[in-house]
Amino acid sequence: MAYLLVVLFFLALFVVAPLKGALVFSGSLLLASLAVQATSSVVSRVSVSLTEAFKAIVLSLFFTAIAAFTAVSFMVGAPRELLNSGSGLVLLALQYGAYVLGFRMALGLTFAHSAVVAVISTLVTSVAIWFIARMATLGA
Repeated sequence: MAYLLVVLFFLALFVVAPLKGALVFSGSLLLASLAVQATSSVVSRVSVSLTEAFKAIVLSLFFTAIAAFTAVSFMVGAPRELLNSGSGLVLLALQYGAYVLGFRMALGLTFAHSAVVAVISTLVTSVAIWFIARMATLGA
């Protein structure tokens, strides 16, 4: 059933989104999955399949979205100064914890290993996407 949902998601993505946007999104997701796979094998010495890495990314983004929606629902009508105080750091920690929890649940690593995998794979993926975008603009 999960594979059917993934196939339907990518089918809908390629039908709704412009072709270039859908290809860039799919390539970025593949790059992130490869980064998670490589990082988790180096950090925790556990072999992770590409499917498990993809599942970890999806769960992490899902939990981060839940944390963001929860935080926004509590802040409706709250003063702006609320985010400038220490509670802004608490919200940031909540987002990071939700992000790491996705890796923890999908990959079965310890929380510390999941945190390291989340940080390193995010940095590697971000730098790689920035580099690819930079090279694309130089060629244009």
